[in-house]
This record gives sequence, structure tokens and C-alpha cells, in this order.
Amino acid sequence: MKRKPLKQQGSVLMVSLLTITILTMICATSLHITSQNANATTQTASWQQSLAGAESAVDQAMSELNTRTPNGGAWAPGWYTVTGTLPSSKPTPTDPPVPATDFPAPGSYNYYIPPTLAVSSPAPGVQDESSKTVASWVTVDTAGLPPQQKGNEAYQAYRIRATGVVGAPGPARVSNQKLDNELRKISLRFDRFSGTAVTTPQAARRIEVIATPVTNSLFPRAITMQNWVEMTGSNSIVDSFDSSDGTKSTYRLYDPNKRQSRGDIGLVDSAKNNNVSNLRDNYVYGSLQYSGPAVKNTKYVQGSVSTPFNTTLPLASDPDPGLTFASYPSSPNNGVVTAGTITNPTRIKFDGDFALQQSFAINGIPSVPPPPGQPTQPPPSPPDSYIEIWVTGTYTTTGQAVVKQAPGVHATWYVDGDISTAGGAYVNQSNVAANLSFIAVGSGSITISGSGNVIGTFNGPLRDVAFTGNGSLMGAVIGKTLKISSGASVHYDEALGTSGSTTFSNYAYASWFEDNSDPVRNIAY
Repeated sequence: MKRKPLKQQGSVLMVSLLTITILTMICATSLHITSQNANATTQTASWQQSLAGAESAVDQAMSELNTRTPNGGAWAPGWYTVTGTLPSSKPTPTDPPVPATDFPAPGSYNYYIPPTLAVSSPAPGVQDESSKTVASWVTVDTAGLPPQQKGNEAYQAYRIRATGVVGAPGPARVSNQKLDNELRKISLRFDRFSGTAVTTPQAARRIEVIATPVTNSLFPRAITMQNWVEMTGSNSIVDSFDSSDGTKSTYRLYDPNKRQSRGDIGLVDSAKNNNVSNLRDNYVYGSLQYSGPAVKNTKYVQGSVSTPFNTTLPLASDPDPGLTFASYPSSPNNGVVTAGTITNPTRIKFDGDFALQQSFAINGIPSVPPPPGQPTQPPPSPPDSYIEIWVTGTYTTTGQAVVKQAPGVHATWYVDGDISTAGGAYVNQSNVAANLSFIAVGSGSITISGSGNVIGTFNGPLRDVAFTGNGSLMGAVIGKTLKISSGASVHYDEALGTSGSTTFSNYAYASWFEDNSDPVRNIAY
């Protein structure tokens, strides 16, 4: 049988077309993947740079907080105050703009829009991976946070909210990796924070920080003097106890059988006008630190004796001029005042001297009795109450004078003139040194005499202090010079380290997190 030859014309063409098609698909896929990778690279770079912009704005706000603290005052140029809630987008000034003159009050915020940052260009011939500029803004507000009680003082914490925005070059296209889209929320068509339309893709990141105050105890030791200390008697003692610990005190009072060894002494300059500090071999149950000439007769210092001693004692000052003090209408003799709450303390002012020959009572807020019909309960502890008393002249107690401060009362005295009182002339019924503070403003003297005890603190860095008689101070003292005579003693209350007067150090980060809210996608935190 005769076979016909097969015709194979066109097979080469078909193979060629198929090959070209396959190569075209490979090239297209490669281009698509390359484009996607390039797009992901630019979005990643923009995402990272926007975080750097937000962090930079946080740093500027934190610097401003620490620069203005603790006395407040006008903020740097460019900071403005707006009353109202925080905006979701870049803040806009009021008309006219209101410069920030102090820390933001509740219900308002301070904001700052830093100059746009320029991103350094890559090497010549290399394409930028992200936008060349970084925009940012930052707001500072109280966020409804209550003031934080630090010892006897209250300090406000603040919320810092900073946003950084960087353009994302390339097409408005999501990544081909789902996890990339979950991680990097690029605003392709709409701003993810405000929901408004954007003309070009952008990366926006927001950081929220809580800045809280860091404080130090104003009384970290028993005695802190600018200059010398002299113990002229032979039975004086400097030691410590802890009113907050029953194993280190009795009914919150000093007990020699529970003596502690933190009765430290610090001297900024141990000599002044040829007077060199001299302990005369009295017992000091603690350490001695000093700068200047060697302190004499330190044989019975039970702790270490070291030099130098460096510290800065803030000057004592009168109350803030913005506070309102009610003038006391008459002599303090047989007077009675009642303390207020921590948010609304009682403030009274003696225009002139506080010269007491009889009694003066500082009452606290009464305890709330249990409802009728309730089982009998032990009497509740009196609630904490607060009072500030400003004496523009001298403070003296003579004769049978006695100031009675009720349990639970926290009293702060600002005294512009000399202070002279006997040990038994002030009865702090809380038995807690942190509850009584004498702030001696300016130069002058502080004299404590008699055989009774004073439970409290004295802060007079420009004052010459003298403890005479056989009484003692249960608390701490700051002064210029100190003379302890006869059998007078100082018993440092270690509880002052956590509950007494404080000095502001700085603001620090209490929390730091990134706000990944995306209202456009119904994601809110």
C-alpha cells in the first residue's frame, strides 16, 4: 500500500509563537514581581521614615516639658494652645493663634509642627526608595489624667501624641503579601487617621506616650547643711527610725530600743568664717559626707565618713502668687482652723507675726460614721486633710502656747521671718513627720528649745538653725548652719524618703506605644 508523506509546514511557526508567548509571560511575571517588590521596598522605607519623624516630634515635646519644669512659663516659639479635643489630623491654629504660655490645662492641648525634615539623597544614579521629606506634628495634653501625688506634692502627668508622615512613591497599589498589608497600613486613597482623601500614597504613623514626673525626696538624710554643723553637748544623738514600720518605731514614734542607722549628715561646705564642723565625738548612727575641711571629732560616727559631698539645695520660696490665701482676721491665740481636701486645701495668711501665747488648733475633716443599723465597727482612721499657712513675719511660741494639729492633717507653713518654738509647743497628732513641714523663706534663724519633741521637717537652706535643751526633732532639717547643744537630738524618719516633701527631677516615659488605629478600615484602639 502506498503511503502519502505527512505535511509539516507551519510547525516551526507554531513552536516559535508558543515559545514567544511563554517568554512573554515569564517576562511579564518577572516585571510584575519586580514592580511589586520595588513598590514594597518604597512603602517599607516610607513606613520606617514616618516612624522616625514621629519619634523626633516626641523628643521635642519631651524636651519642652523638661525645659519648662517645674515653674512652667511660656513655651518655645512655635508652640500653640488650643481649647478642645485632640484633632485626628494636623492641628490648625485658632484665629488668631494663641502661643502656649504654660502647660496645657484640662480640656486644652499644646501643639507644635516642626519644620519639614529633608531626607538625605542616595548616591548619584541611585533611585530614592522613599519620599525626600518627612512631615510631623505633636500635641501635649493631660488626657484626663489626675495629678500624681508624690510625697506631699502633686504633679501632673501628660500625654504626648506625635504623628510622622512620609510620601510613598510608586503606584497606589497594595502589596502582594497579605502580611505586609497587615503590618504596614499605607494610606493609598484615604488618610487612615482622618479619613480624608489623599492625592498621593503616604505612610503615616502615630506614637502615644505618657510622660510622668520623676521626683526625689527633699529629705533623704537627717541633716543637710550648706555650711557647718556643731554639736556642743555631750549627750546628743543623730540616728533614725521608720514611722511606717512597726518593727522600727512604736506607735509611729521614735523608740531608742528600735534605733536604726540612717541618721546621715551631709555638709556642702564644712567650714564658714573660720568655723569648722565639729561633732565633739557625739554618736551619729549613720554616715557623714562633707566637702571642705575635715570635720573634727568624728570618732563615734557609726557609718562611713567620706568626702566630697555634692548636692544642690533648692531655695525655699513663698507660695505661688496665683494661689489665693484668706487673711486670718485676728490674733492666733485660741484660734481654730479646719483643713481642706487635697484638691481644695485650706489656705490662710497671717499678715505679720504669728505670736502665740495660748492655743491654736488645726482640725481635720471629720470621719464619716457608719450608717445607722450597721454592725459596730472600729472607728475609722481620720481622712487625710490639707492646709497651707503663710506667715509674712516671725513665728514664735511662748509661755503655755501650743499648736495642736489633728490626726490626718497635712500642714505646710511658709514663714518669711525667724522661727522660734519650744519642743512641746507643737503637737503633731499624726506622729508622722511628713505631715508637718516648715518652709523658712530667705535668711534668718530657726530655734527649737525646751525638752519636748517636734515631729516634722524644717527646710531653710539660708537659715542658721539651733537645737537647744534636751528635746529632739523627729524628722529632718535643711539649713545653712546647725548648732546642737545640751542633749538635743535628731531622729531621722526614714519614711520621709517616700512620703515627705519632694523635689522635681524630670519627666520620664511611663508608657510608649504605637497607635495602629485605622478608622477607614473600622479598626480602632
